Amino acid sequence: MNLFLKAFGSKFEPHLDKDATIKFILNTLLMDRDIDRLIELLDISQNVGGIEGEPSWELEQAEDKDRSLPGYSEWSNWAYFRATVDPDFYELSHPEAYYTTEDFLRFVNLAVAAHLETYPEERNRLAALITLFKNYDHMMDEL
Repeated sequence: MNLFLKAFGSKFEPHLDKDATIKFILNTLLMDRDIDRLIELLDISQNVGGIEGEPSWELEQAEDKDRSLPGYSEWSNWAYFRATVDPDFYELSHPEAYYTTEDFLRFVNLAVAAHLETYPEERNRLAALITLFKNYDHMMDEL
């Protein structure tokens, strides 16, 4: 949980925090050192719509072209990422949350910065993720 505290600056309060879902998922990914799947999700060239893991969580992304596909009709037009945790496995006050690209990347950036501070030897491994951040920044500038 030290990585969580370092990344998000507060104790884990799943019964209060509306962003507990995304924080929980990112913490799980980085504690498991499962950075490659996060890279796959964020790398547009990979065309990965979502990733999932234990205990029963899922991160999804949508592009504008996906909006007509089943499953995306409930998404707001501003939402490009969705984080869910099955409430039967882990009780959170908000087991589903939607994020703009900017807000999602803000959480990822906080988690990655804490991960790098804790595991500086993984800097090279995270280089691809940092490059993807730059690509997203460039895309957001064009919007």
